[in-house]
Amino acid sequence: MGNTVNKKINSINEETTTKRKNNSGKKYNILILGLNGSGKTTLLYHNFIPEWTNITSHMEPTISYHYEEVKWINGTIGFWDISGNPIMRNIWQLIYRNVKVNAILYVINIMDISDEIITENNMLISLLLNDECLQASCVVLVFNTFNDVKNIEDTFKNELLIKYKIKDLINDYGNRIHYIFVDCKNCNLDAKWMDLIKQISYYF
Repeated sequence: MGNTVNKKINSINEETTTKRKNNSGKKYNILILGLNGSGKTTLLYHNFIPEWTNITSHMEPTISYHYEEVKWINGTIGFWDISGNPIMRNIWQLIYRNVKVNAILYVINIMDISDEIITENNMLISLLLNDECLQASCVVLVFNTFNDVKNIEDTFKNELLIKYKIKDLINDYGNRIHYIFVDCKNCNLDAKWMDLIKQISYYF
């Protein structure tokens, strides 16, 4: 598995170098991270891969990773949807220490509010924000509502923002940190999501 990922990284790096030499476009990379079952794969295929029409309401957890490329205004975006299981988290560092990452979409399942899960998410978010290889990358906390955002009470949202220390994160990391509440199945129908994508595009 490690060799496969290394080959993928080397191949993408070579492709990126060739494109830049030919001035045919730039290559950007976005990582989609989070714990298992948070909605990472749904976010990728429902909103960034228009050809995907066979997605089901229930998806099995990703075992390793998915990689998809999407044409962007002035180049190509490579989306890395990487499993959130403890073993595959070692691959997170392997990728972002070998590939220039412009942004990270960290997906959080708002239905799981156990202390254990919140602590684990907070630890991983802190590691990403403080890794020396990601200091030029923005991190977006995507609170997956699994339902129409309008059905989520503001009181509950505020409780989550406190548990995830959003105010402190913004004070410490400024414009590098963003957050949004959204149904990962229907992001493209959400005006706030589209505005956020425009904001993080400044990191491209």
